[in-house]
Amino acid sequence: MTSPIDPTNQSLPHAPLDVVGAVPVDLAGRLVGIGRDGVVHSFRFHRGRVAYAAHDLHMDAAALDLVAFEGSVLVHADDSSVSQLSADLRTLRRVDLAGHRRPVVSRPRYDPSSGELHLVARDASGAQLHVVVPAGALTRRSRPILEARARALDLAIGSDHLVVIADGVIGVAPRDGEMRTTWTLTDAAAPLPIHTHRVGDAIVLLALTPSLEQWTLDPDGSGIEREVLDATPRRCAHVGGHGADGAPRWAWTSGDESIALHDLVESRHVHLDLRPGQPDDFVVAHEGHPDRIDRGWLIGLVHDQSAMSTDLRVRATNDITSVAAVVRVPRPIPRGLHCTWMPAPSNDPSPTPSPREDQP
Repeated sequence: MTSPIDPTNQSLPHAPLDVVGAVPVDLAGRLVGIGRDGVVHSFRFHRGRVAYAAHDLHMDAAALDLVAFEGSVLVHADDSSVSQLSADLRTLRRVDLAGHRRPVVSRPRYDPSSGELHLVARDASGAQLHVVVPAGALTRRSRPILEARARALDLAIGSDHLVVIADGVIGVAPRDGEMRTTWTLTDAAAPLPIHTHRVGDAIVLLALTPSLEQWTLDPDGSGIEREVLDATPRRCAHVGGHGADGAPRWAWTSGDESIALHDLVESRHVHLDLRPGQPDDFVVAHEGHPDRIDRGWLIGLVHDQSAMSTDLRVRATNDITSVAAVVRVPRPIPRGLHCTWMPAPSNDPSPTPSPREDQP
């Protein structure tokens, strides 16, 4: 879908939008999305109202992903750079996230349990390093990925371990200390990791292949057991309802024509067909504790190419079949945005202090 926004005037201040239904009054924060065209879109939720803004960032490289960290939005681009979005959404500032101007080769992953950001960077010799950026601008930590079998593309962060995602192979390493990695051949393209936890000595990885799958890795790297939980192709997923063992109870996914709620314990899957609409990546905005399924909202854009329109839809996390609110966007937005949710009061990005130089 071609962007209808005039490339010479892609700047809109936050303006109120019309709402059908009722936006929850206690839903406060901002949904921020960016496409490969470098246009950033912001939807601000406050006291039952929604305001919208858009700005063209004129990026030199295409945006691959974005992540909320320390009250800011960081944009990872396909030239392995990371930039910080300004508070007014109008500019990007390059940040040396990995230190020593090292390129960031994997998607940065935020760990809510520690407040840390994890990523893989590459040094001047081409060696790969696991880099941890703590909250509060503390000293970043880095360690080499020993005996790397392939280029790392993504990470999954467990309570005591790290899963390194690559094409054809997956590595498991301790979360801290020397990164002695146990590699397991997968004979598959790199999946999109959603969550990892431990069951005894085995490591369990929830991932999109694009089917929703559960991979169980033997601790010695001797094998992998793959179980398809839902064969419907998906593009994006979020989890919640973690038990004492760290395993999630719930998952919410988005696909080409539907969104879904998955009960991972009871193996129940509820799909909601949105045709003729096509959903972008829905995000989960938690109200209070993130493991309460009845205290959250599923928020995302739905595009109708036949009508050349885009709506923002809000649904309860425990009942995706009914819509709480439909927010009319004044102009169609190109499909394919990468989105993140920034809860209030930290929904206005502020400059993030650079972490001190890394230590092994």
